[in-house]
Amino acid sequence: SKKIFEGLKNKFSIAESYLGLGLYYSFGNEMDLDNAKNNFEQALKIYEALNSKEGLSRAFFMLGTYYQSKGEFDEAILYFTKSMNICIELENKFSEGLAYNSLASSYLEKREFGNAQFYYEKSLKLNEIIKNKVGYKNDLYSLASLYLRQLRYDEALRYLNILVERAKEEKDDRNQVLGLRWVASTYSG
Repeated sequence: SKKIFEGLKNKFSIAESYLGLGLYYSFGNEMDLDNAKNNFEQALKIYEALNSKEGLSRAFFMLGTYYQSKGEFDEAILYFTKSMNICIELENKFSEGLAYNSLASSYLEKREFGNAQFYYEKSLKLNEIIKNKVGYKNDLYSLASLYLRQLRYDEALRYLNILVERAKEEKDDRNQVLGLRWVASTYSG
């Protein structure tokens, strides 16, 4: 698809194609993270030339995921923060929540628990406001995981119990069972 867009000289579509290729190389059958990074950087250059803030936000976010997967958390935080700032400016609440959660995950890996908690809670509050059920439940899992890593079992159980109750209300059997398993392993751990 990239060759077709290049022939048409449609720069925005070329950037989108680079992002798509980057995603393919990040998660597809032919995983190649360095190739993914190159495609994300190509997309970023085009979005910069076009001054496409939405595109820049997505390219920054994907570069953040690249660095996170490589264990380079300071770089990941840099790119997730750039993405987050643009999301806030554009009032893109869904992507803003993703950026908060990704920032928190990078801080968690750095064992900066206070920063991780701050961004997980921001994501949780935002996802509740915008009624993003999937993001909200993911944030509950993330907060429980944060507290489990700190051996703060009561706080972890509080978030797991909220998760189980929410899943029950939504007739979400999968998350209800997973949440109950986490609760049981917390008590047995």
